[in-house]
Amino acid sequence: MSSVWRGILRILRSMLVISIILAVWSSFTGSLLAKWEAKLEHNPGLAALLPVLMAAAGAAAASFGSRLSTYLHLGTFTIWAVLRDALVQGSALLLVIAGYAGLVTVAFSGRPSLILLAVESTGLTFLTSILVALGSAFTSVRLGMDPDDVVGPVVTTAADSVGIILTLTLAPG
Repeated sequence: MSSVWRGILRILRSMLVISIILAVWSSFTGSLLAKWEAKLEHNPGLAALLPVLMAAAGAAAASFGSRLSTYLHLGTFTIWAVLRDALVQGSALLLVIAGYAGLVTVAFSGRPSLILLAVESTGLTFLTSILVALGSAFTSVRLGMDPDDVVGPVVTTAADSVGIILTLTLAPG
């Protein structure tokens, strides 16, 4: 068997296990979302805000995880570079989310509390995602897996789940 096929099989083996675990986790998060349907009905702006919060936090977390994997592959990992990247990305993310939450508040709900909720939940989601990215990157290396195959899916799923749980837990009503 050629080295190309061995590489493909290695990726498929590692991704299969991770994909199954993440599918179960996402189903659990979806069931929680269904239980919080009343909160979404009570807060009309929240229904417009939640998908954007999830997408923004997930994209920022995936970008951070990708950069972390690159540092590991190149052997240039330093905690200061990681913290700098996290600070820059997190700050940009929170500025964008605060602005968007302001627009949603004006357009849909007239509740300024949604701005604080959006910034709180997105900030906490991104902080959690940093920890998940670090944990999944180092665990994948320790297990002999390529962090490029692991970090992205794990971090984006975690960001979505944590974002939903935090936003709906912190939401009024």
